[in-house]
Amino acid sequence: MKHGKHLRKKENRAGRSVWHRCLAVLLSAAMLAGVMIPSAAGAGLGANVEFSAKIVKDTGDTAETIQSVDSGDSFFLALDYKFSSSPDGVSYGGAAIAIQLPEYVKVDSTGSVVTSDFKQPEVAEVTLPGGQVIQRVTFPCQDRIDQGRAGIIYLKCYFENMVTPDQTVGNFNSILFTGTLTDGSGNTEKLDQRIDPVSITSMADQQWNIQKTVTDPAPAGEEIPVVTKQDGYYYVTYQIAVTDPVENMNRYGRLNCEEFSVTDTLPAADRENGGAQLVSVGYLDRSSQFQPLVEDDGYTKESNADGSLKSLTFQYVNKFDQSMVTEGQVRVPDGSLLPTTYQVTVKFDAAAYQIPTNVPFVRAVLDNQAR
Repeated sequence: MKHGKHLRKKENRAGRSVWHRCLAVLLSAAMLAGVMIPSAAGAGLGANVEFSAKIVKDTGDTAETIQSVDSGDSFFLALDYKFSSSPDGVSYGGAAIAIQLPEYVKVDSTGSVVTSDFKQPEVAEVTLPGGQVIQRVTFPCQDRIDQGRAGIIYLKCYFENMVTPDQTVGNFNSILFTGTLTDGSGNTEKLDQRIDPVSITSMADQQWNIQKTVTDPAPAGEEIPVVTKQDGYYYVTYQIAVTDPVENMNRYGRLNCEEFSVTDTLPAADRENGGAQLVSVGYLDRSSQFQPLVEDDGYTKESNADGSLKSLTFQYVNKFDQSMVTEGQVRVPDGSLLPTTYQVTVKFDAAAYQIPTNVPFVRAVLDNQAR
């Protein structure tokens, strides 16, 4: 009997030894194949949450991915999510999606679209350890998300118009999903899942037309205005209009010209004392009222050797002010860079252009240019 028991014990040990060897082989094979052995807490079910991101122009199933957009115009960061339907009894709580906004990108919270699984986005400034201040958007989830849930949430964004440089790339490279997974046995697992980055390029440009006209009317059938003589001088008032060649100046995809100048070169006199003398210089405000400019504060002038006026250089007056932009405003703000008309009055010594009665009359045409 004792001998028989001893044999059975040896057989059991041998069986356990074979089982251990088989388990070791299975574990080794699993490691070689890249298979992750589930942990006890939550059984490693974080992999059952799937996310994908893309940039689209509109919402809906037919929305196509876009690569670029005009500054100020809206686009959507679309986040497609799916919580696996297996195994049974799994739920997700305390979850949220956090998105770090790229530079120059703003959020239109009211235009964003969420599903019943998530709440409206929250925007906050966050100071990073190095002192950098960023904008972070958070989509908190509802108190609980059950397994099998799926949908798409849309974050409505835009690049700031007027201030975003052309070809600026907005990289959404920090999109993070966090939360707690609970399985059917009550075990929990913390989730920390990064979503693949996406990017979009902002497009913007600025072009200007410059046109110069004399305010005095031209005689019927002629193109050249004739000015009248007053107090021994001929007075000439002319305007330089700086305009956007695009018909709709209140548009997306515009740049603000922070350093903007126009140089107006007066005609060279072909006779003694025939040069121009400056009377007044200014610009027309948005009500078309003349506003004078002060030398060295709005314009500078250059004189000829005889003291007559050689040229005027204008510095742009109606400069863009960032403080005029309000949250969610995507079009050109009031008071920003729109057309400007400069107005100049000069006078010419009438005596210099008088001729003796026995000399044939030749009309004097003075031509000047602005650039």
